Amino acid sequence: MTSLNALTRTERTSVPSTPATNHSLADDSTLVGLVAAQTRLARIAAQQCGCVTTEQVYRSGLGRRRLVIMLEEGHLIRRYVGVYQVTMPLAQVAGDPRLAVPGLAREVMAAQLALGRYSCAYLDTAARLHGLRGPLRWEDSVDMATRPRSRARRPTPPLRVHYRWVGAKDLVVKGPLRLTTVRRTLADLSTTAPREEFVSMVEAARRGDLISAADASRFLHLPDIAERGAALGRTPLDQSSPASGGDREDPSYPTGVIRPEPPSG
Repeated sequence: MTSLNALTRTERTSVPSTPATNHSLADDSTLVGLVAAQTRLARIAAQQCGCVTTEQVYRSGLGRRRLVIMLEEGHLIRRYVGVYQVTMPLAQVAGDPRLAVPGLAREVMAAQLALGRYSCAYLDTAARLHGLRGPLRWEDSVDMATRPRSRARRPTPPLRVHYRWVGAKDLVVKGPLRLTTVRRTLADLSTTAPREEFVSMVEAARRGDLISAADASRFLHLPDIAERGAALGRTPLDQSSPASGGDREDPSYPTGVIRPEPPSG
């Protein structure tokens, strides 16, 4: 069980332009202070797929001047406003060179930190994280859902933001990443994915015992693609507008406990 509050305490996207005054800063002009602060930052990055926020940089004991230097020297790369990814020097400090290697998990983590606590991996991105896409090549795009009327800044490629309410019952946590459950992911993709790809994902979910036989049968016997969402008792995505709020908000989302979804039936 993983608490949302425990996962998201440090992923606020609105951060001060100068370090918070209630946190003492290491004297990063000294080698000892700099190494200690960078080690703390590397440990945070190791827990977040190689990504950190401006606030986390400051809380590690590094000042704004040092952040600018690290960006100029290529130790950090800016991904979104207030979100950075580490490169090999910090990855080596963390003891995991893989943190500097591009991948879907890192892209989702960066987007999650940028969009905030109500965001989660969505559609094809969630399917890939669940292992439903098999050997199909990832095309670098990232689908994320966040609540309607959020104040998220205009997204830039490869990030695609979908304004949908996703309640706690439709969420699961894999490490530091939030994503829609397998059943919710398949229900969403049933309205958009080509039939052949959709059938392949349902079969992959069943082979992995991620859904029950009854769920698999129900997904495989859905009507034509335009009617699938209605057949599942949900509004098809192409008929659900952000203006109307999409799916209704689950009030337990901010404080609820997310558990791995059990197979139904």
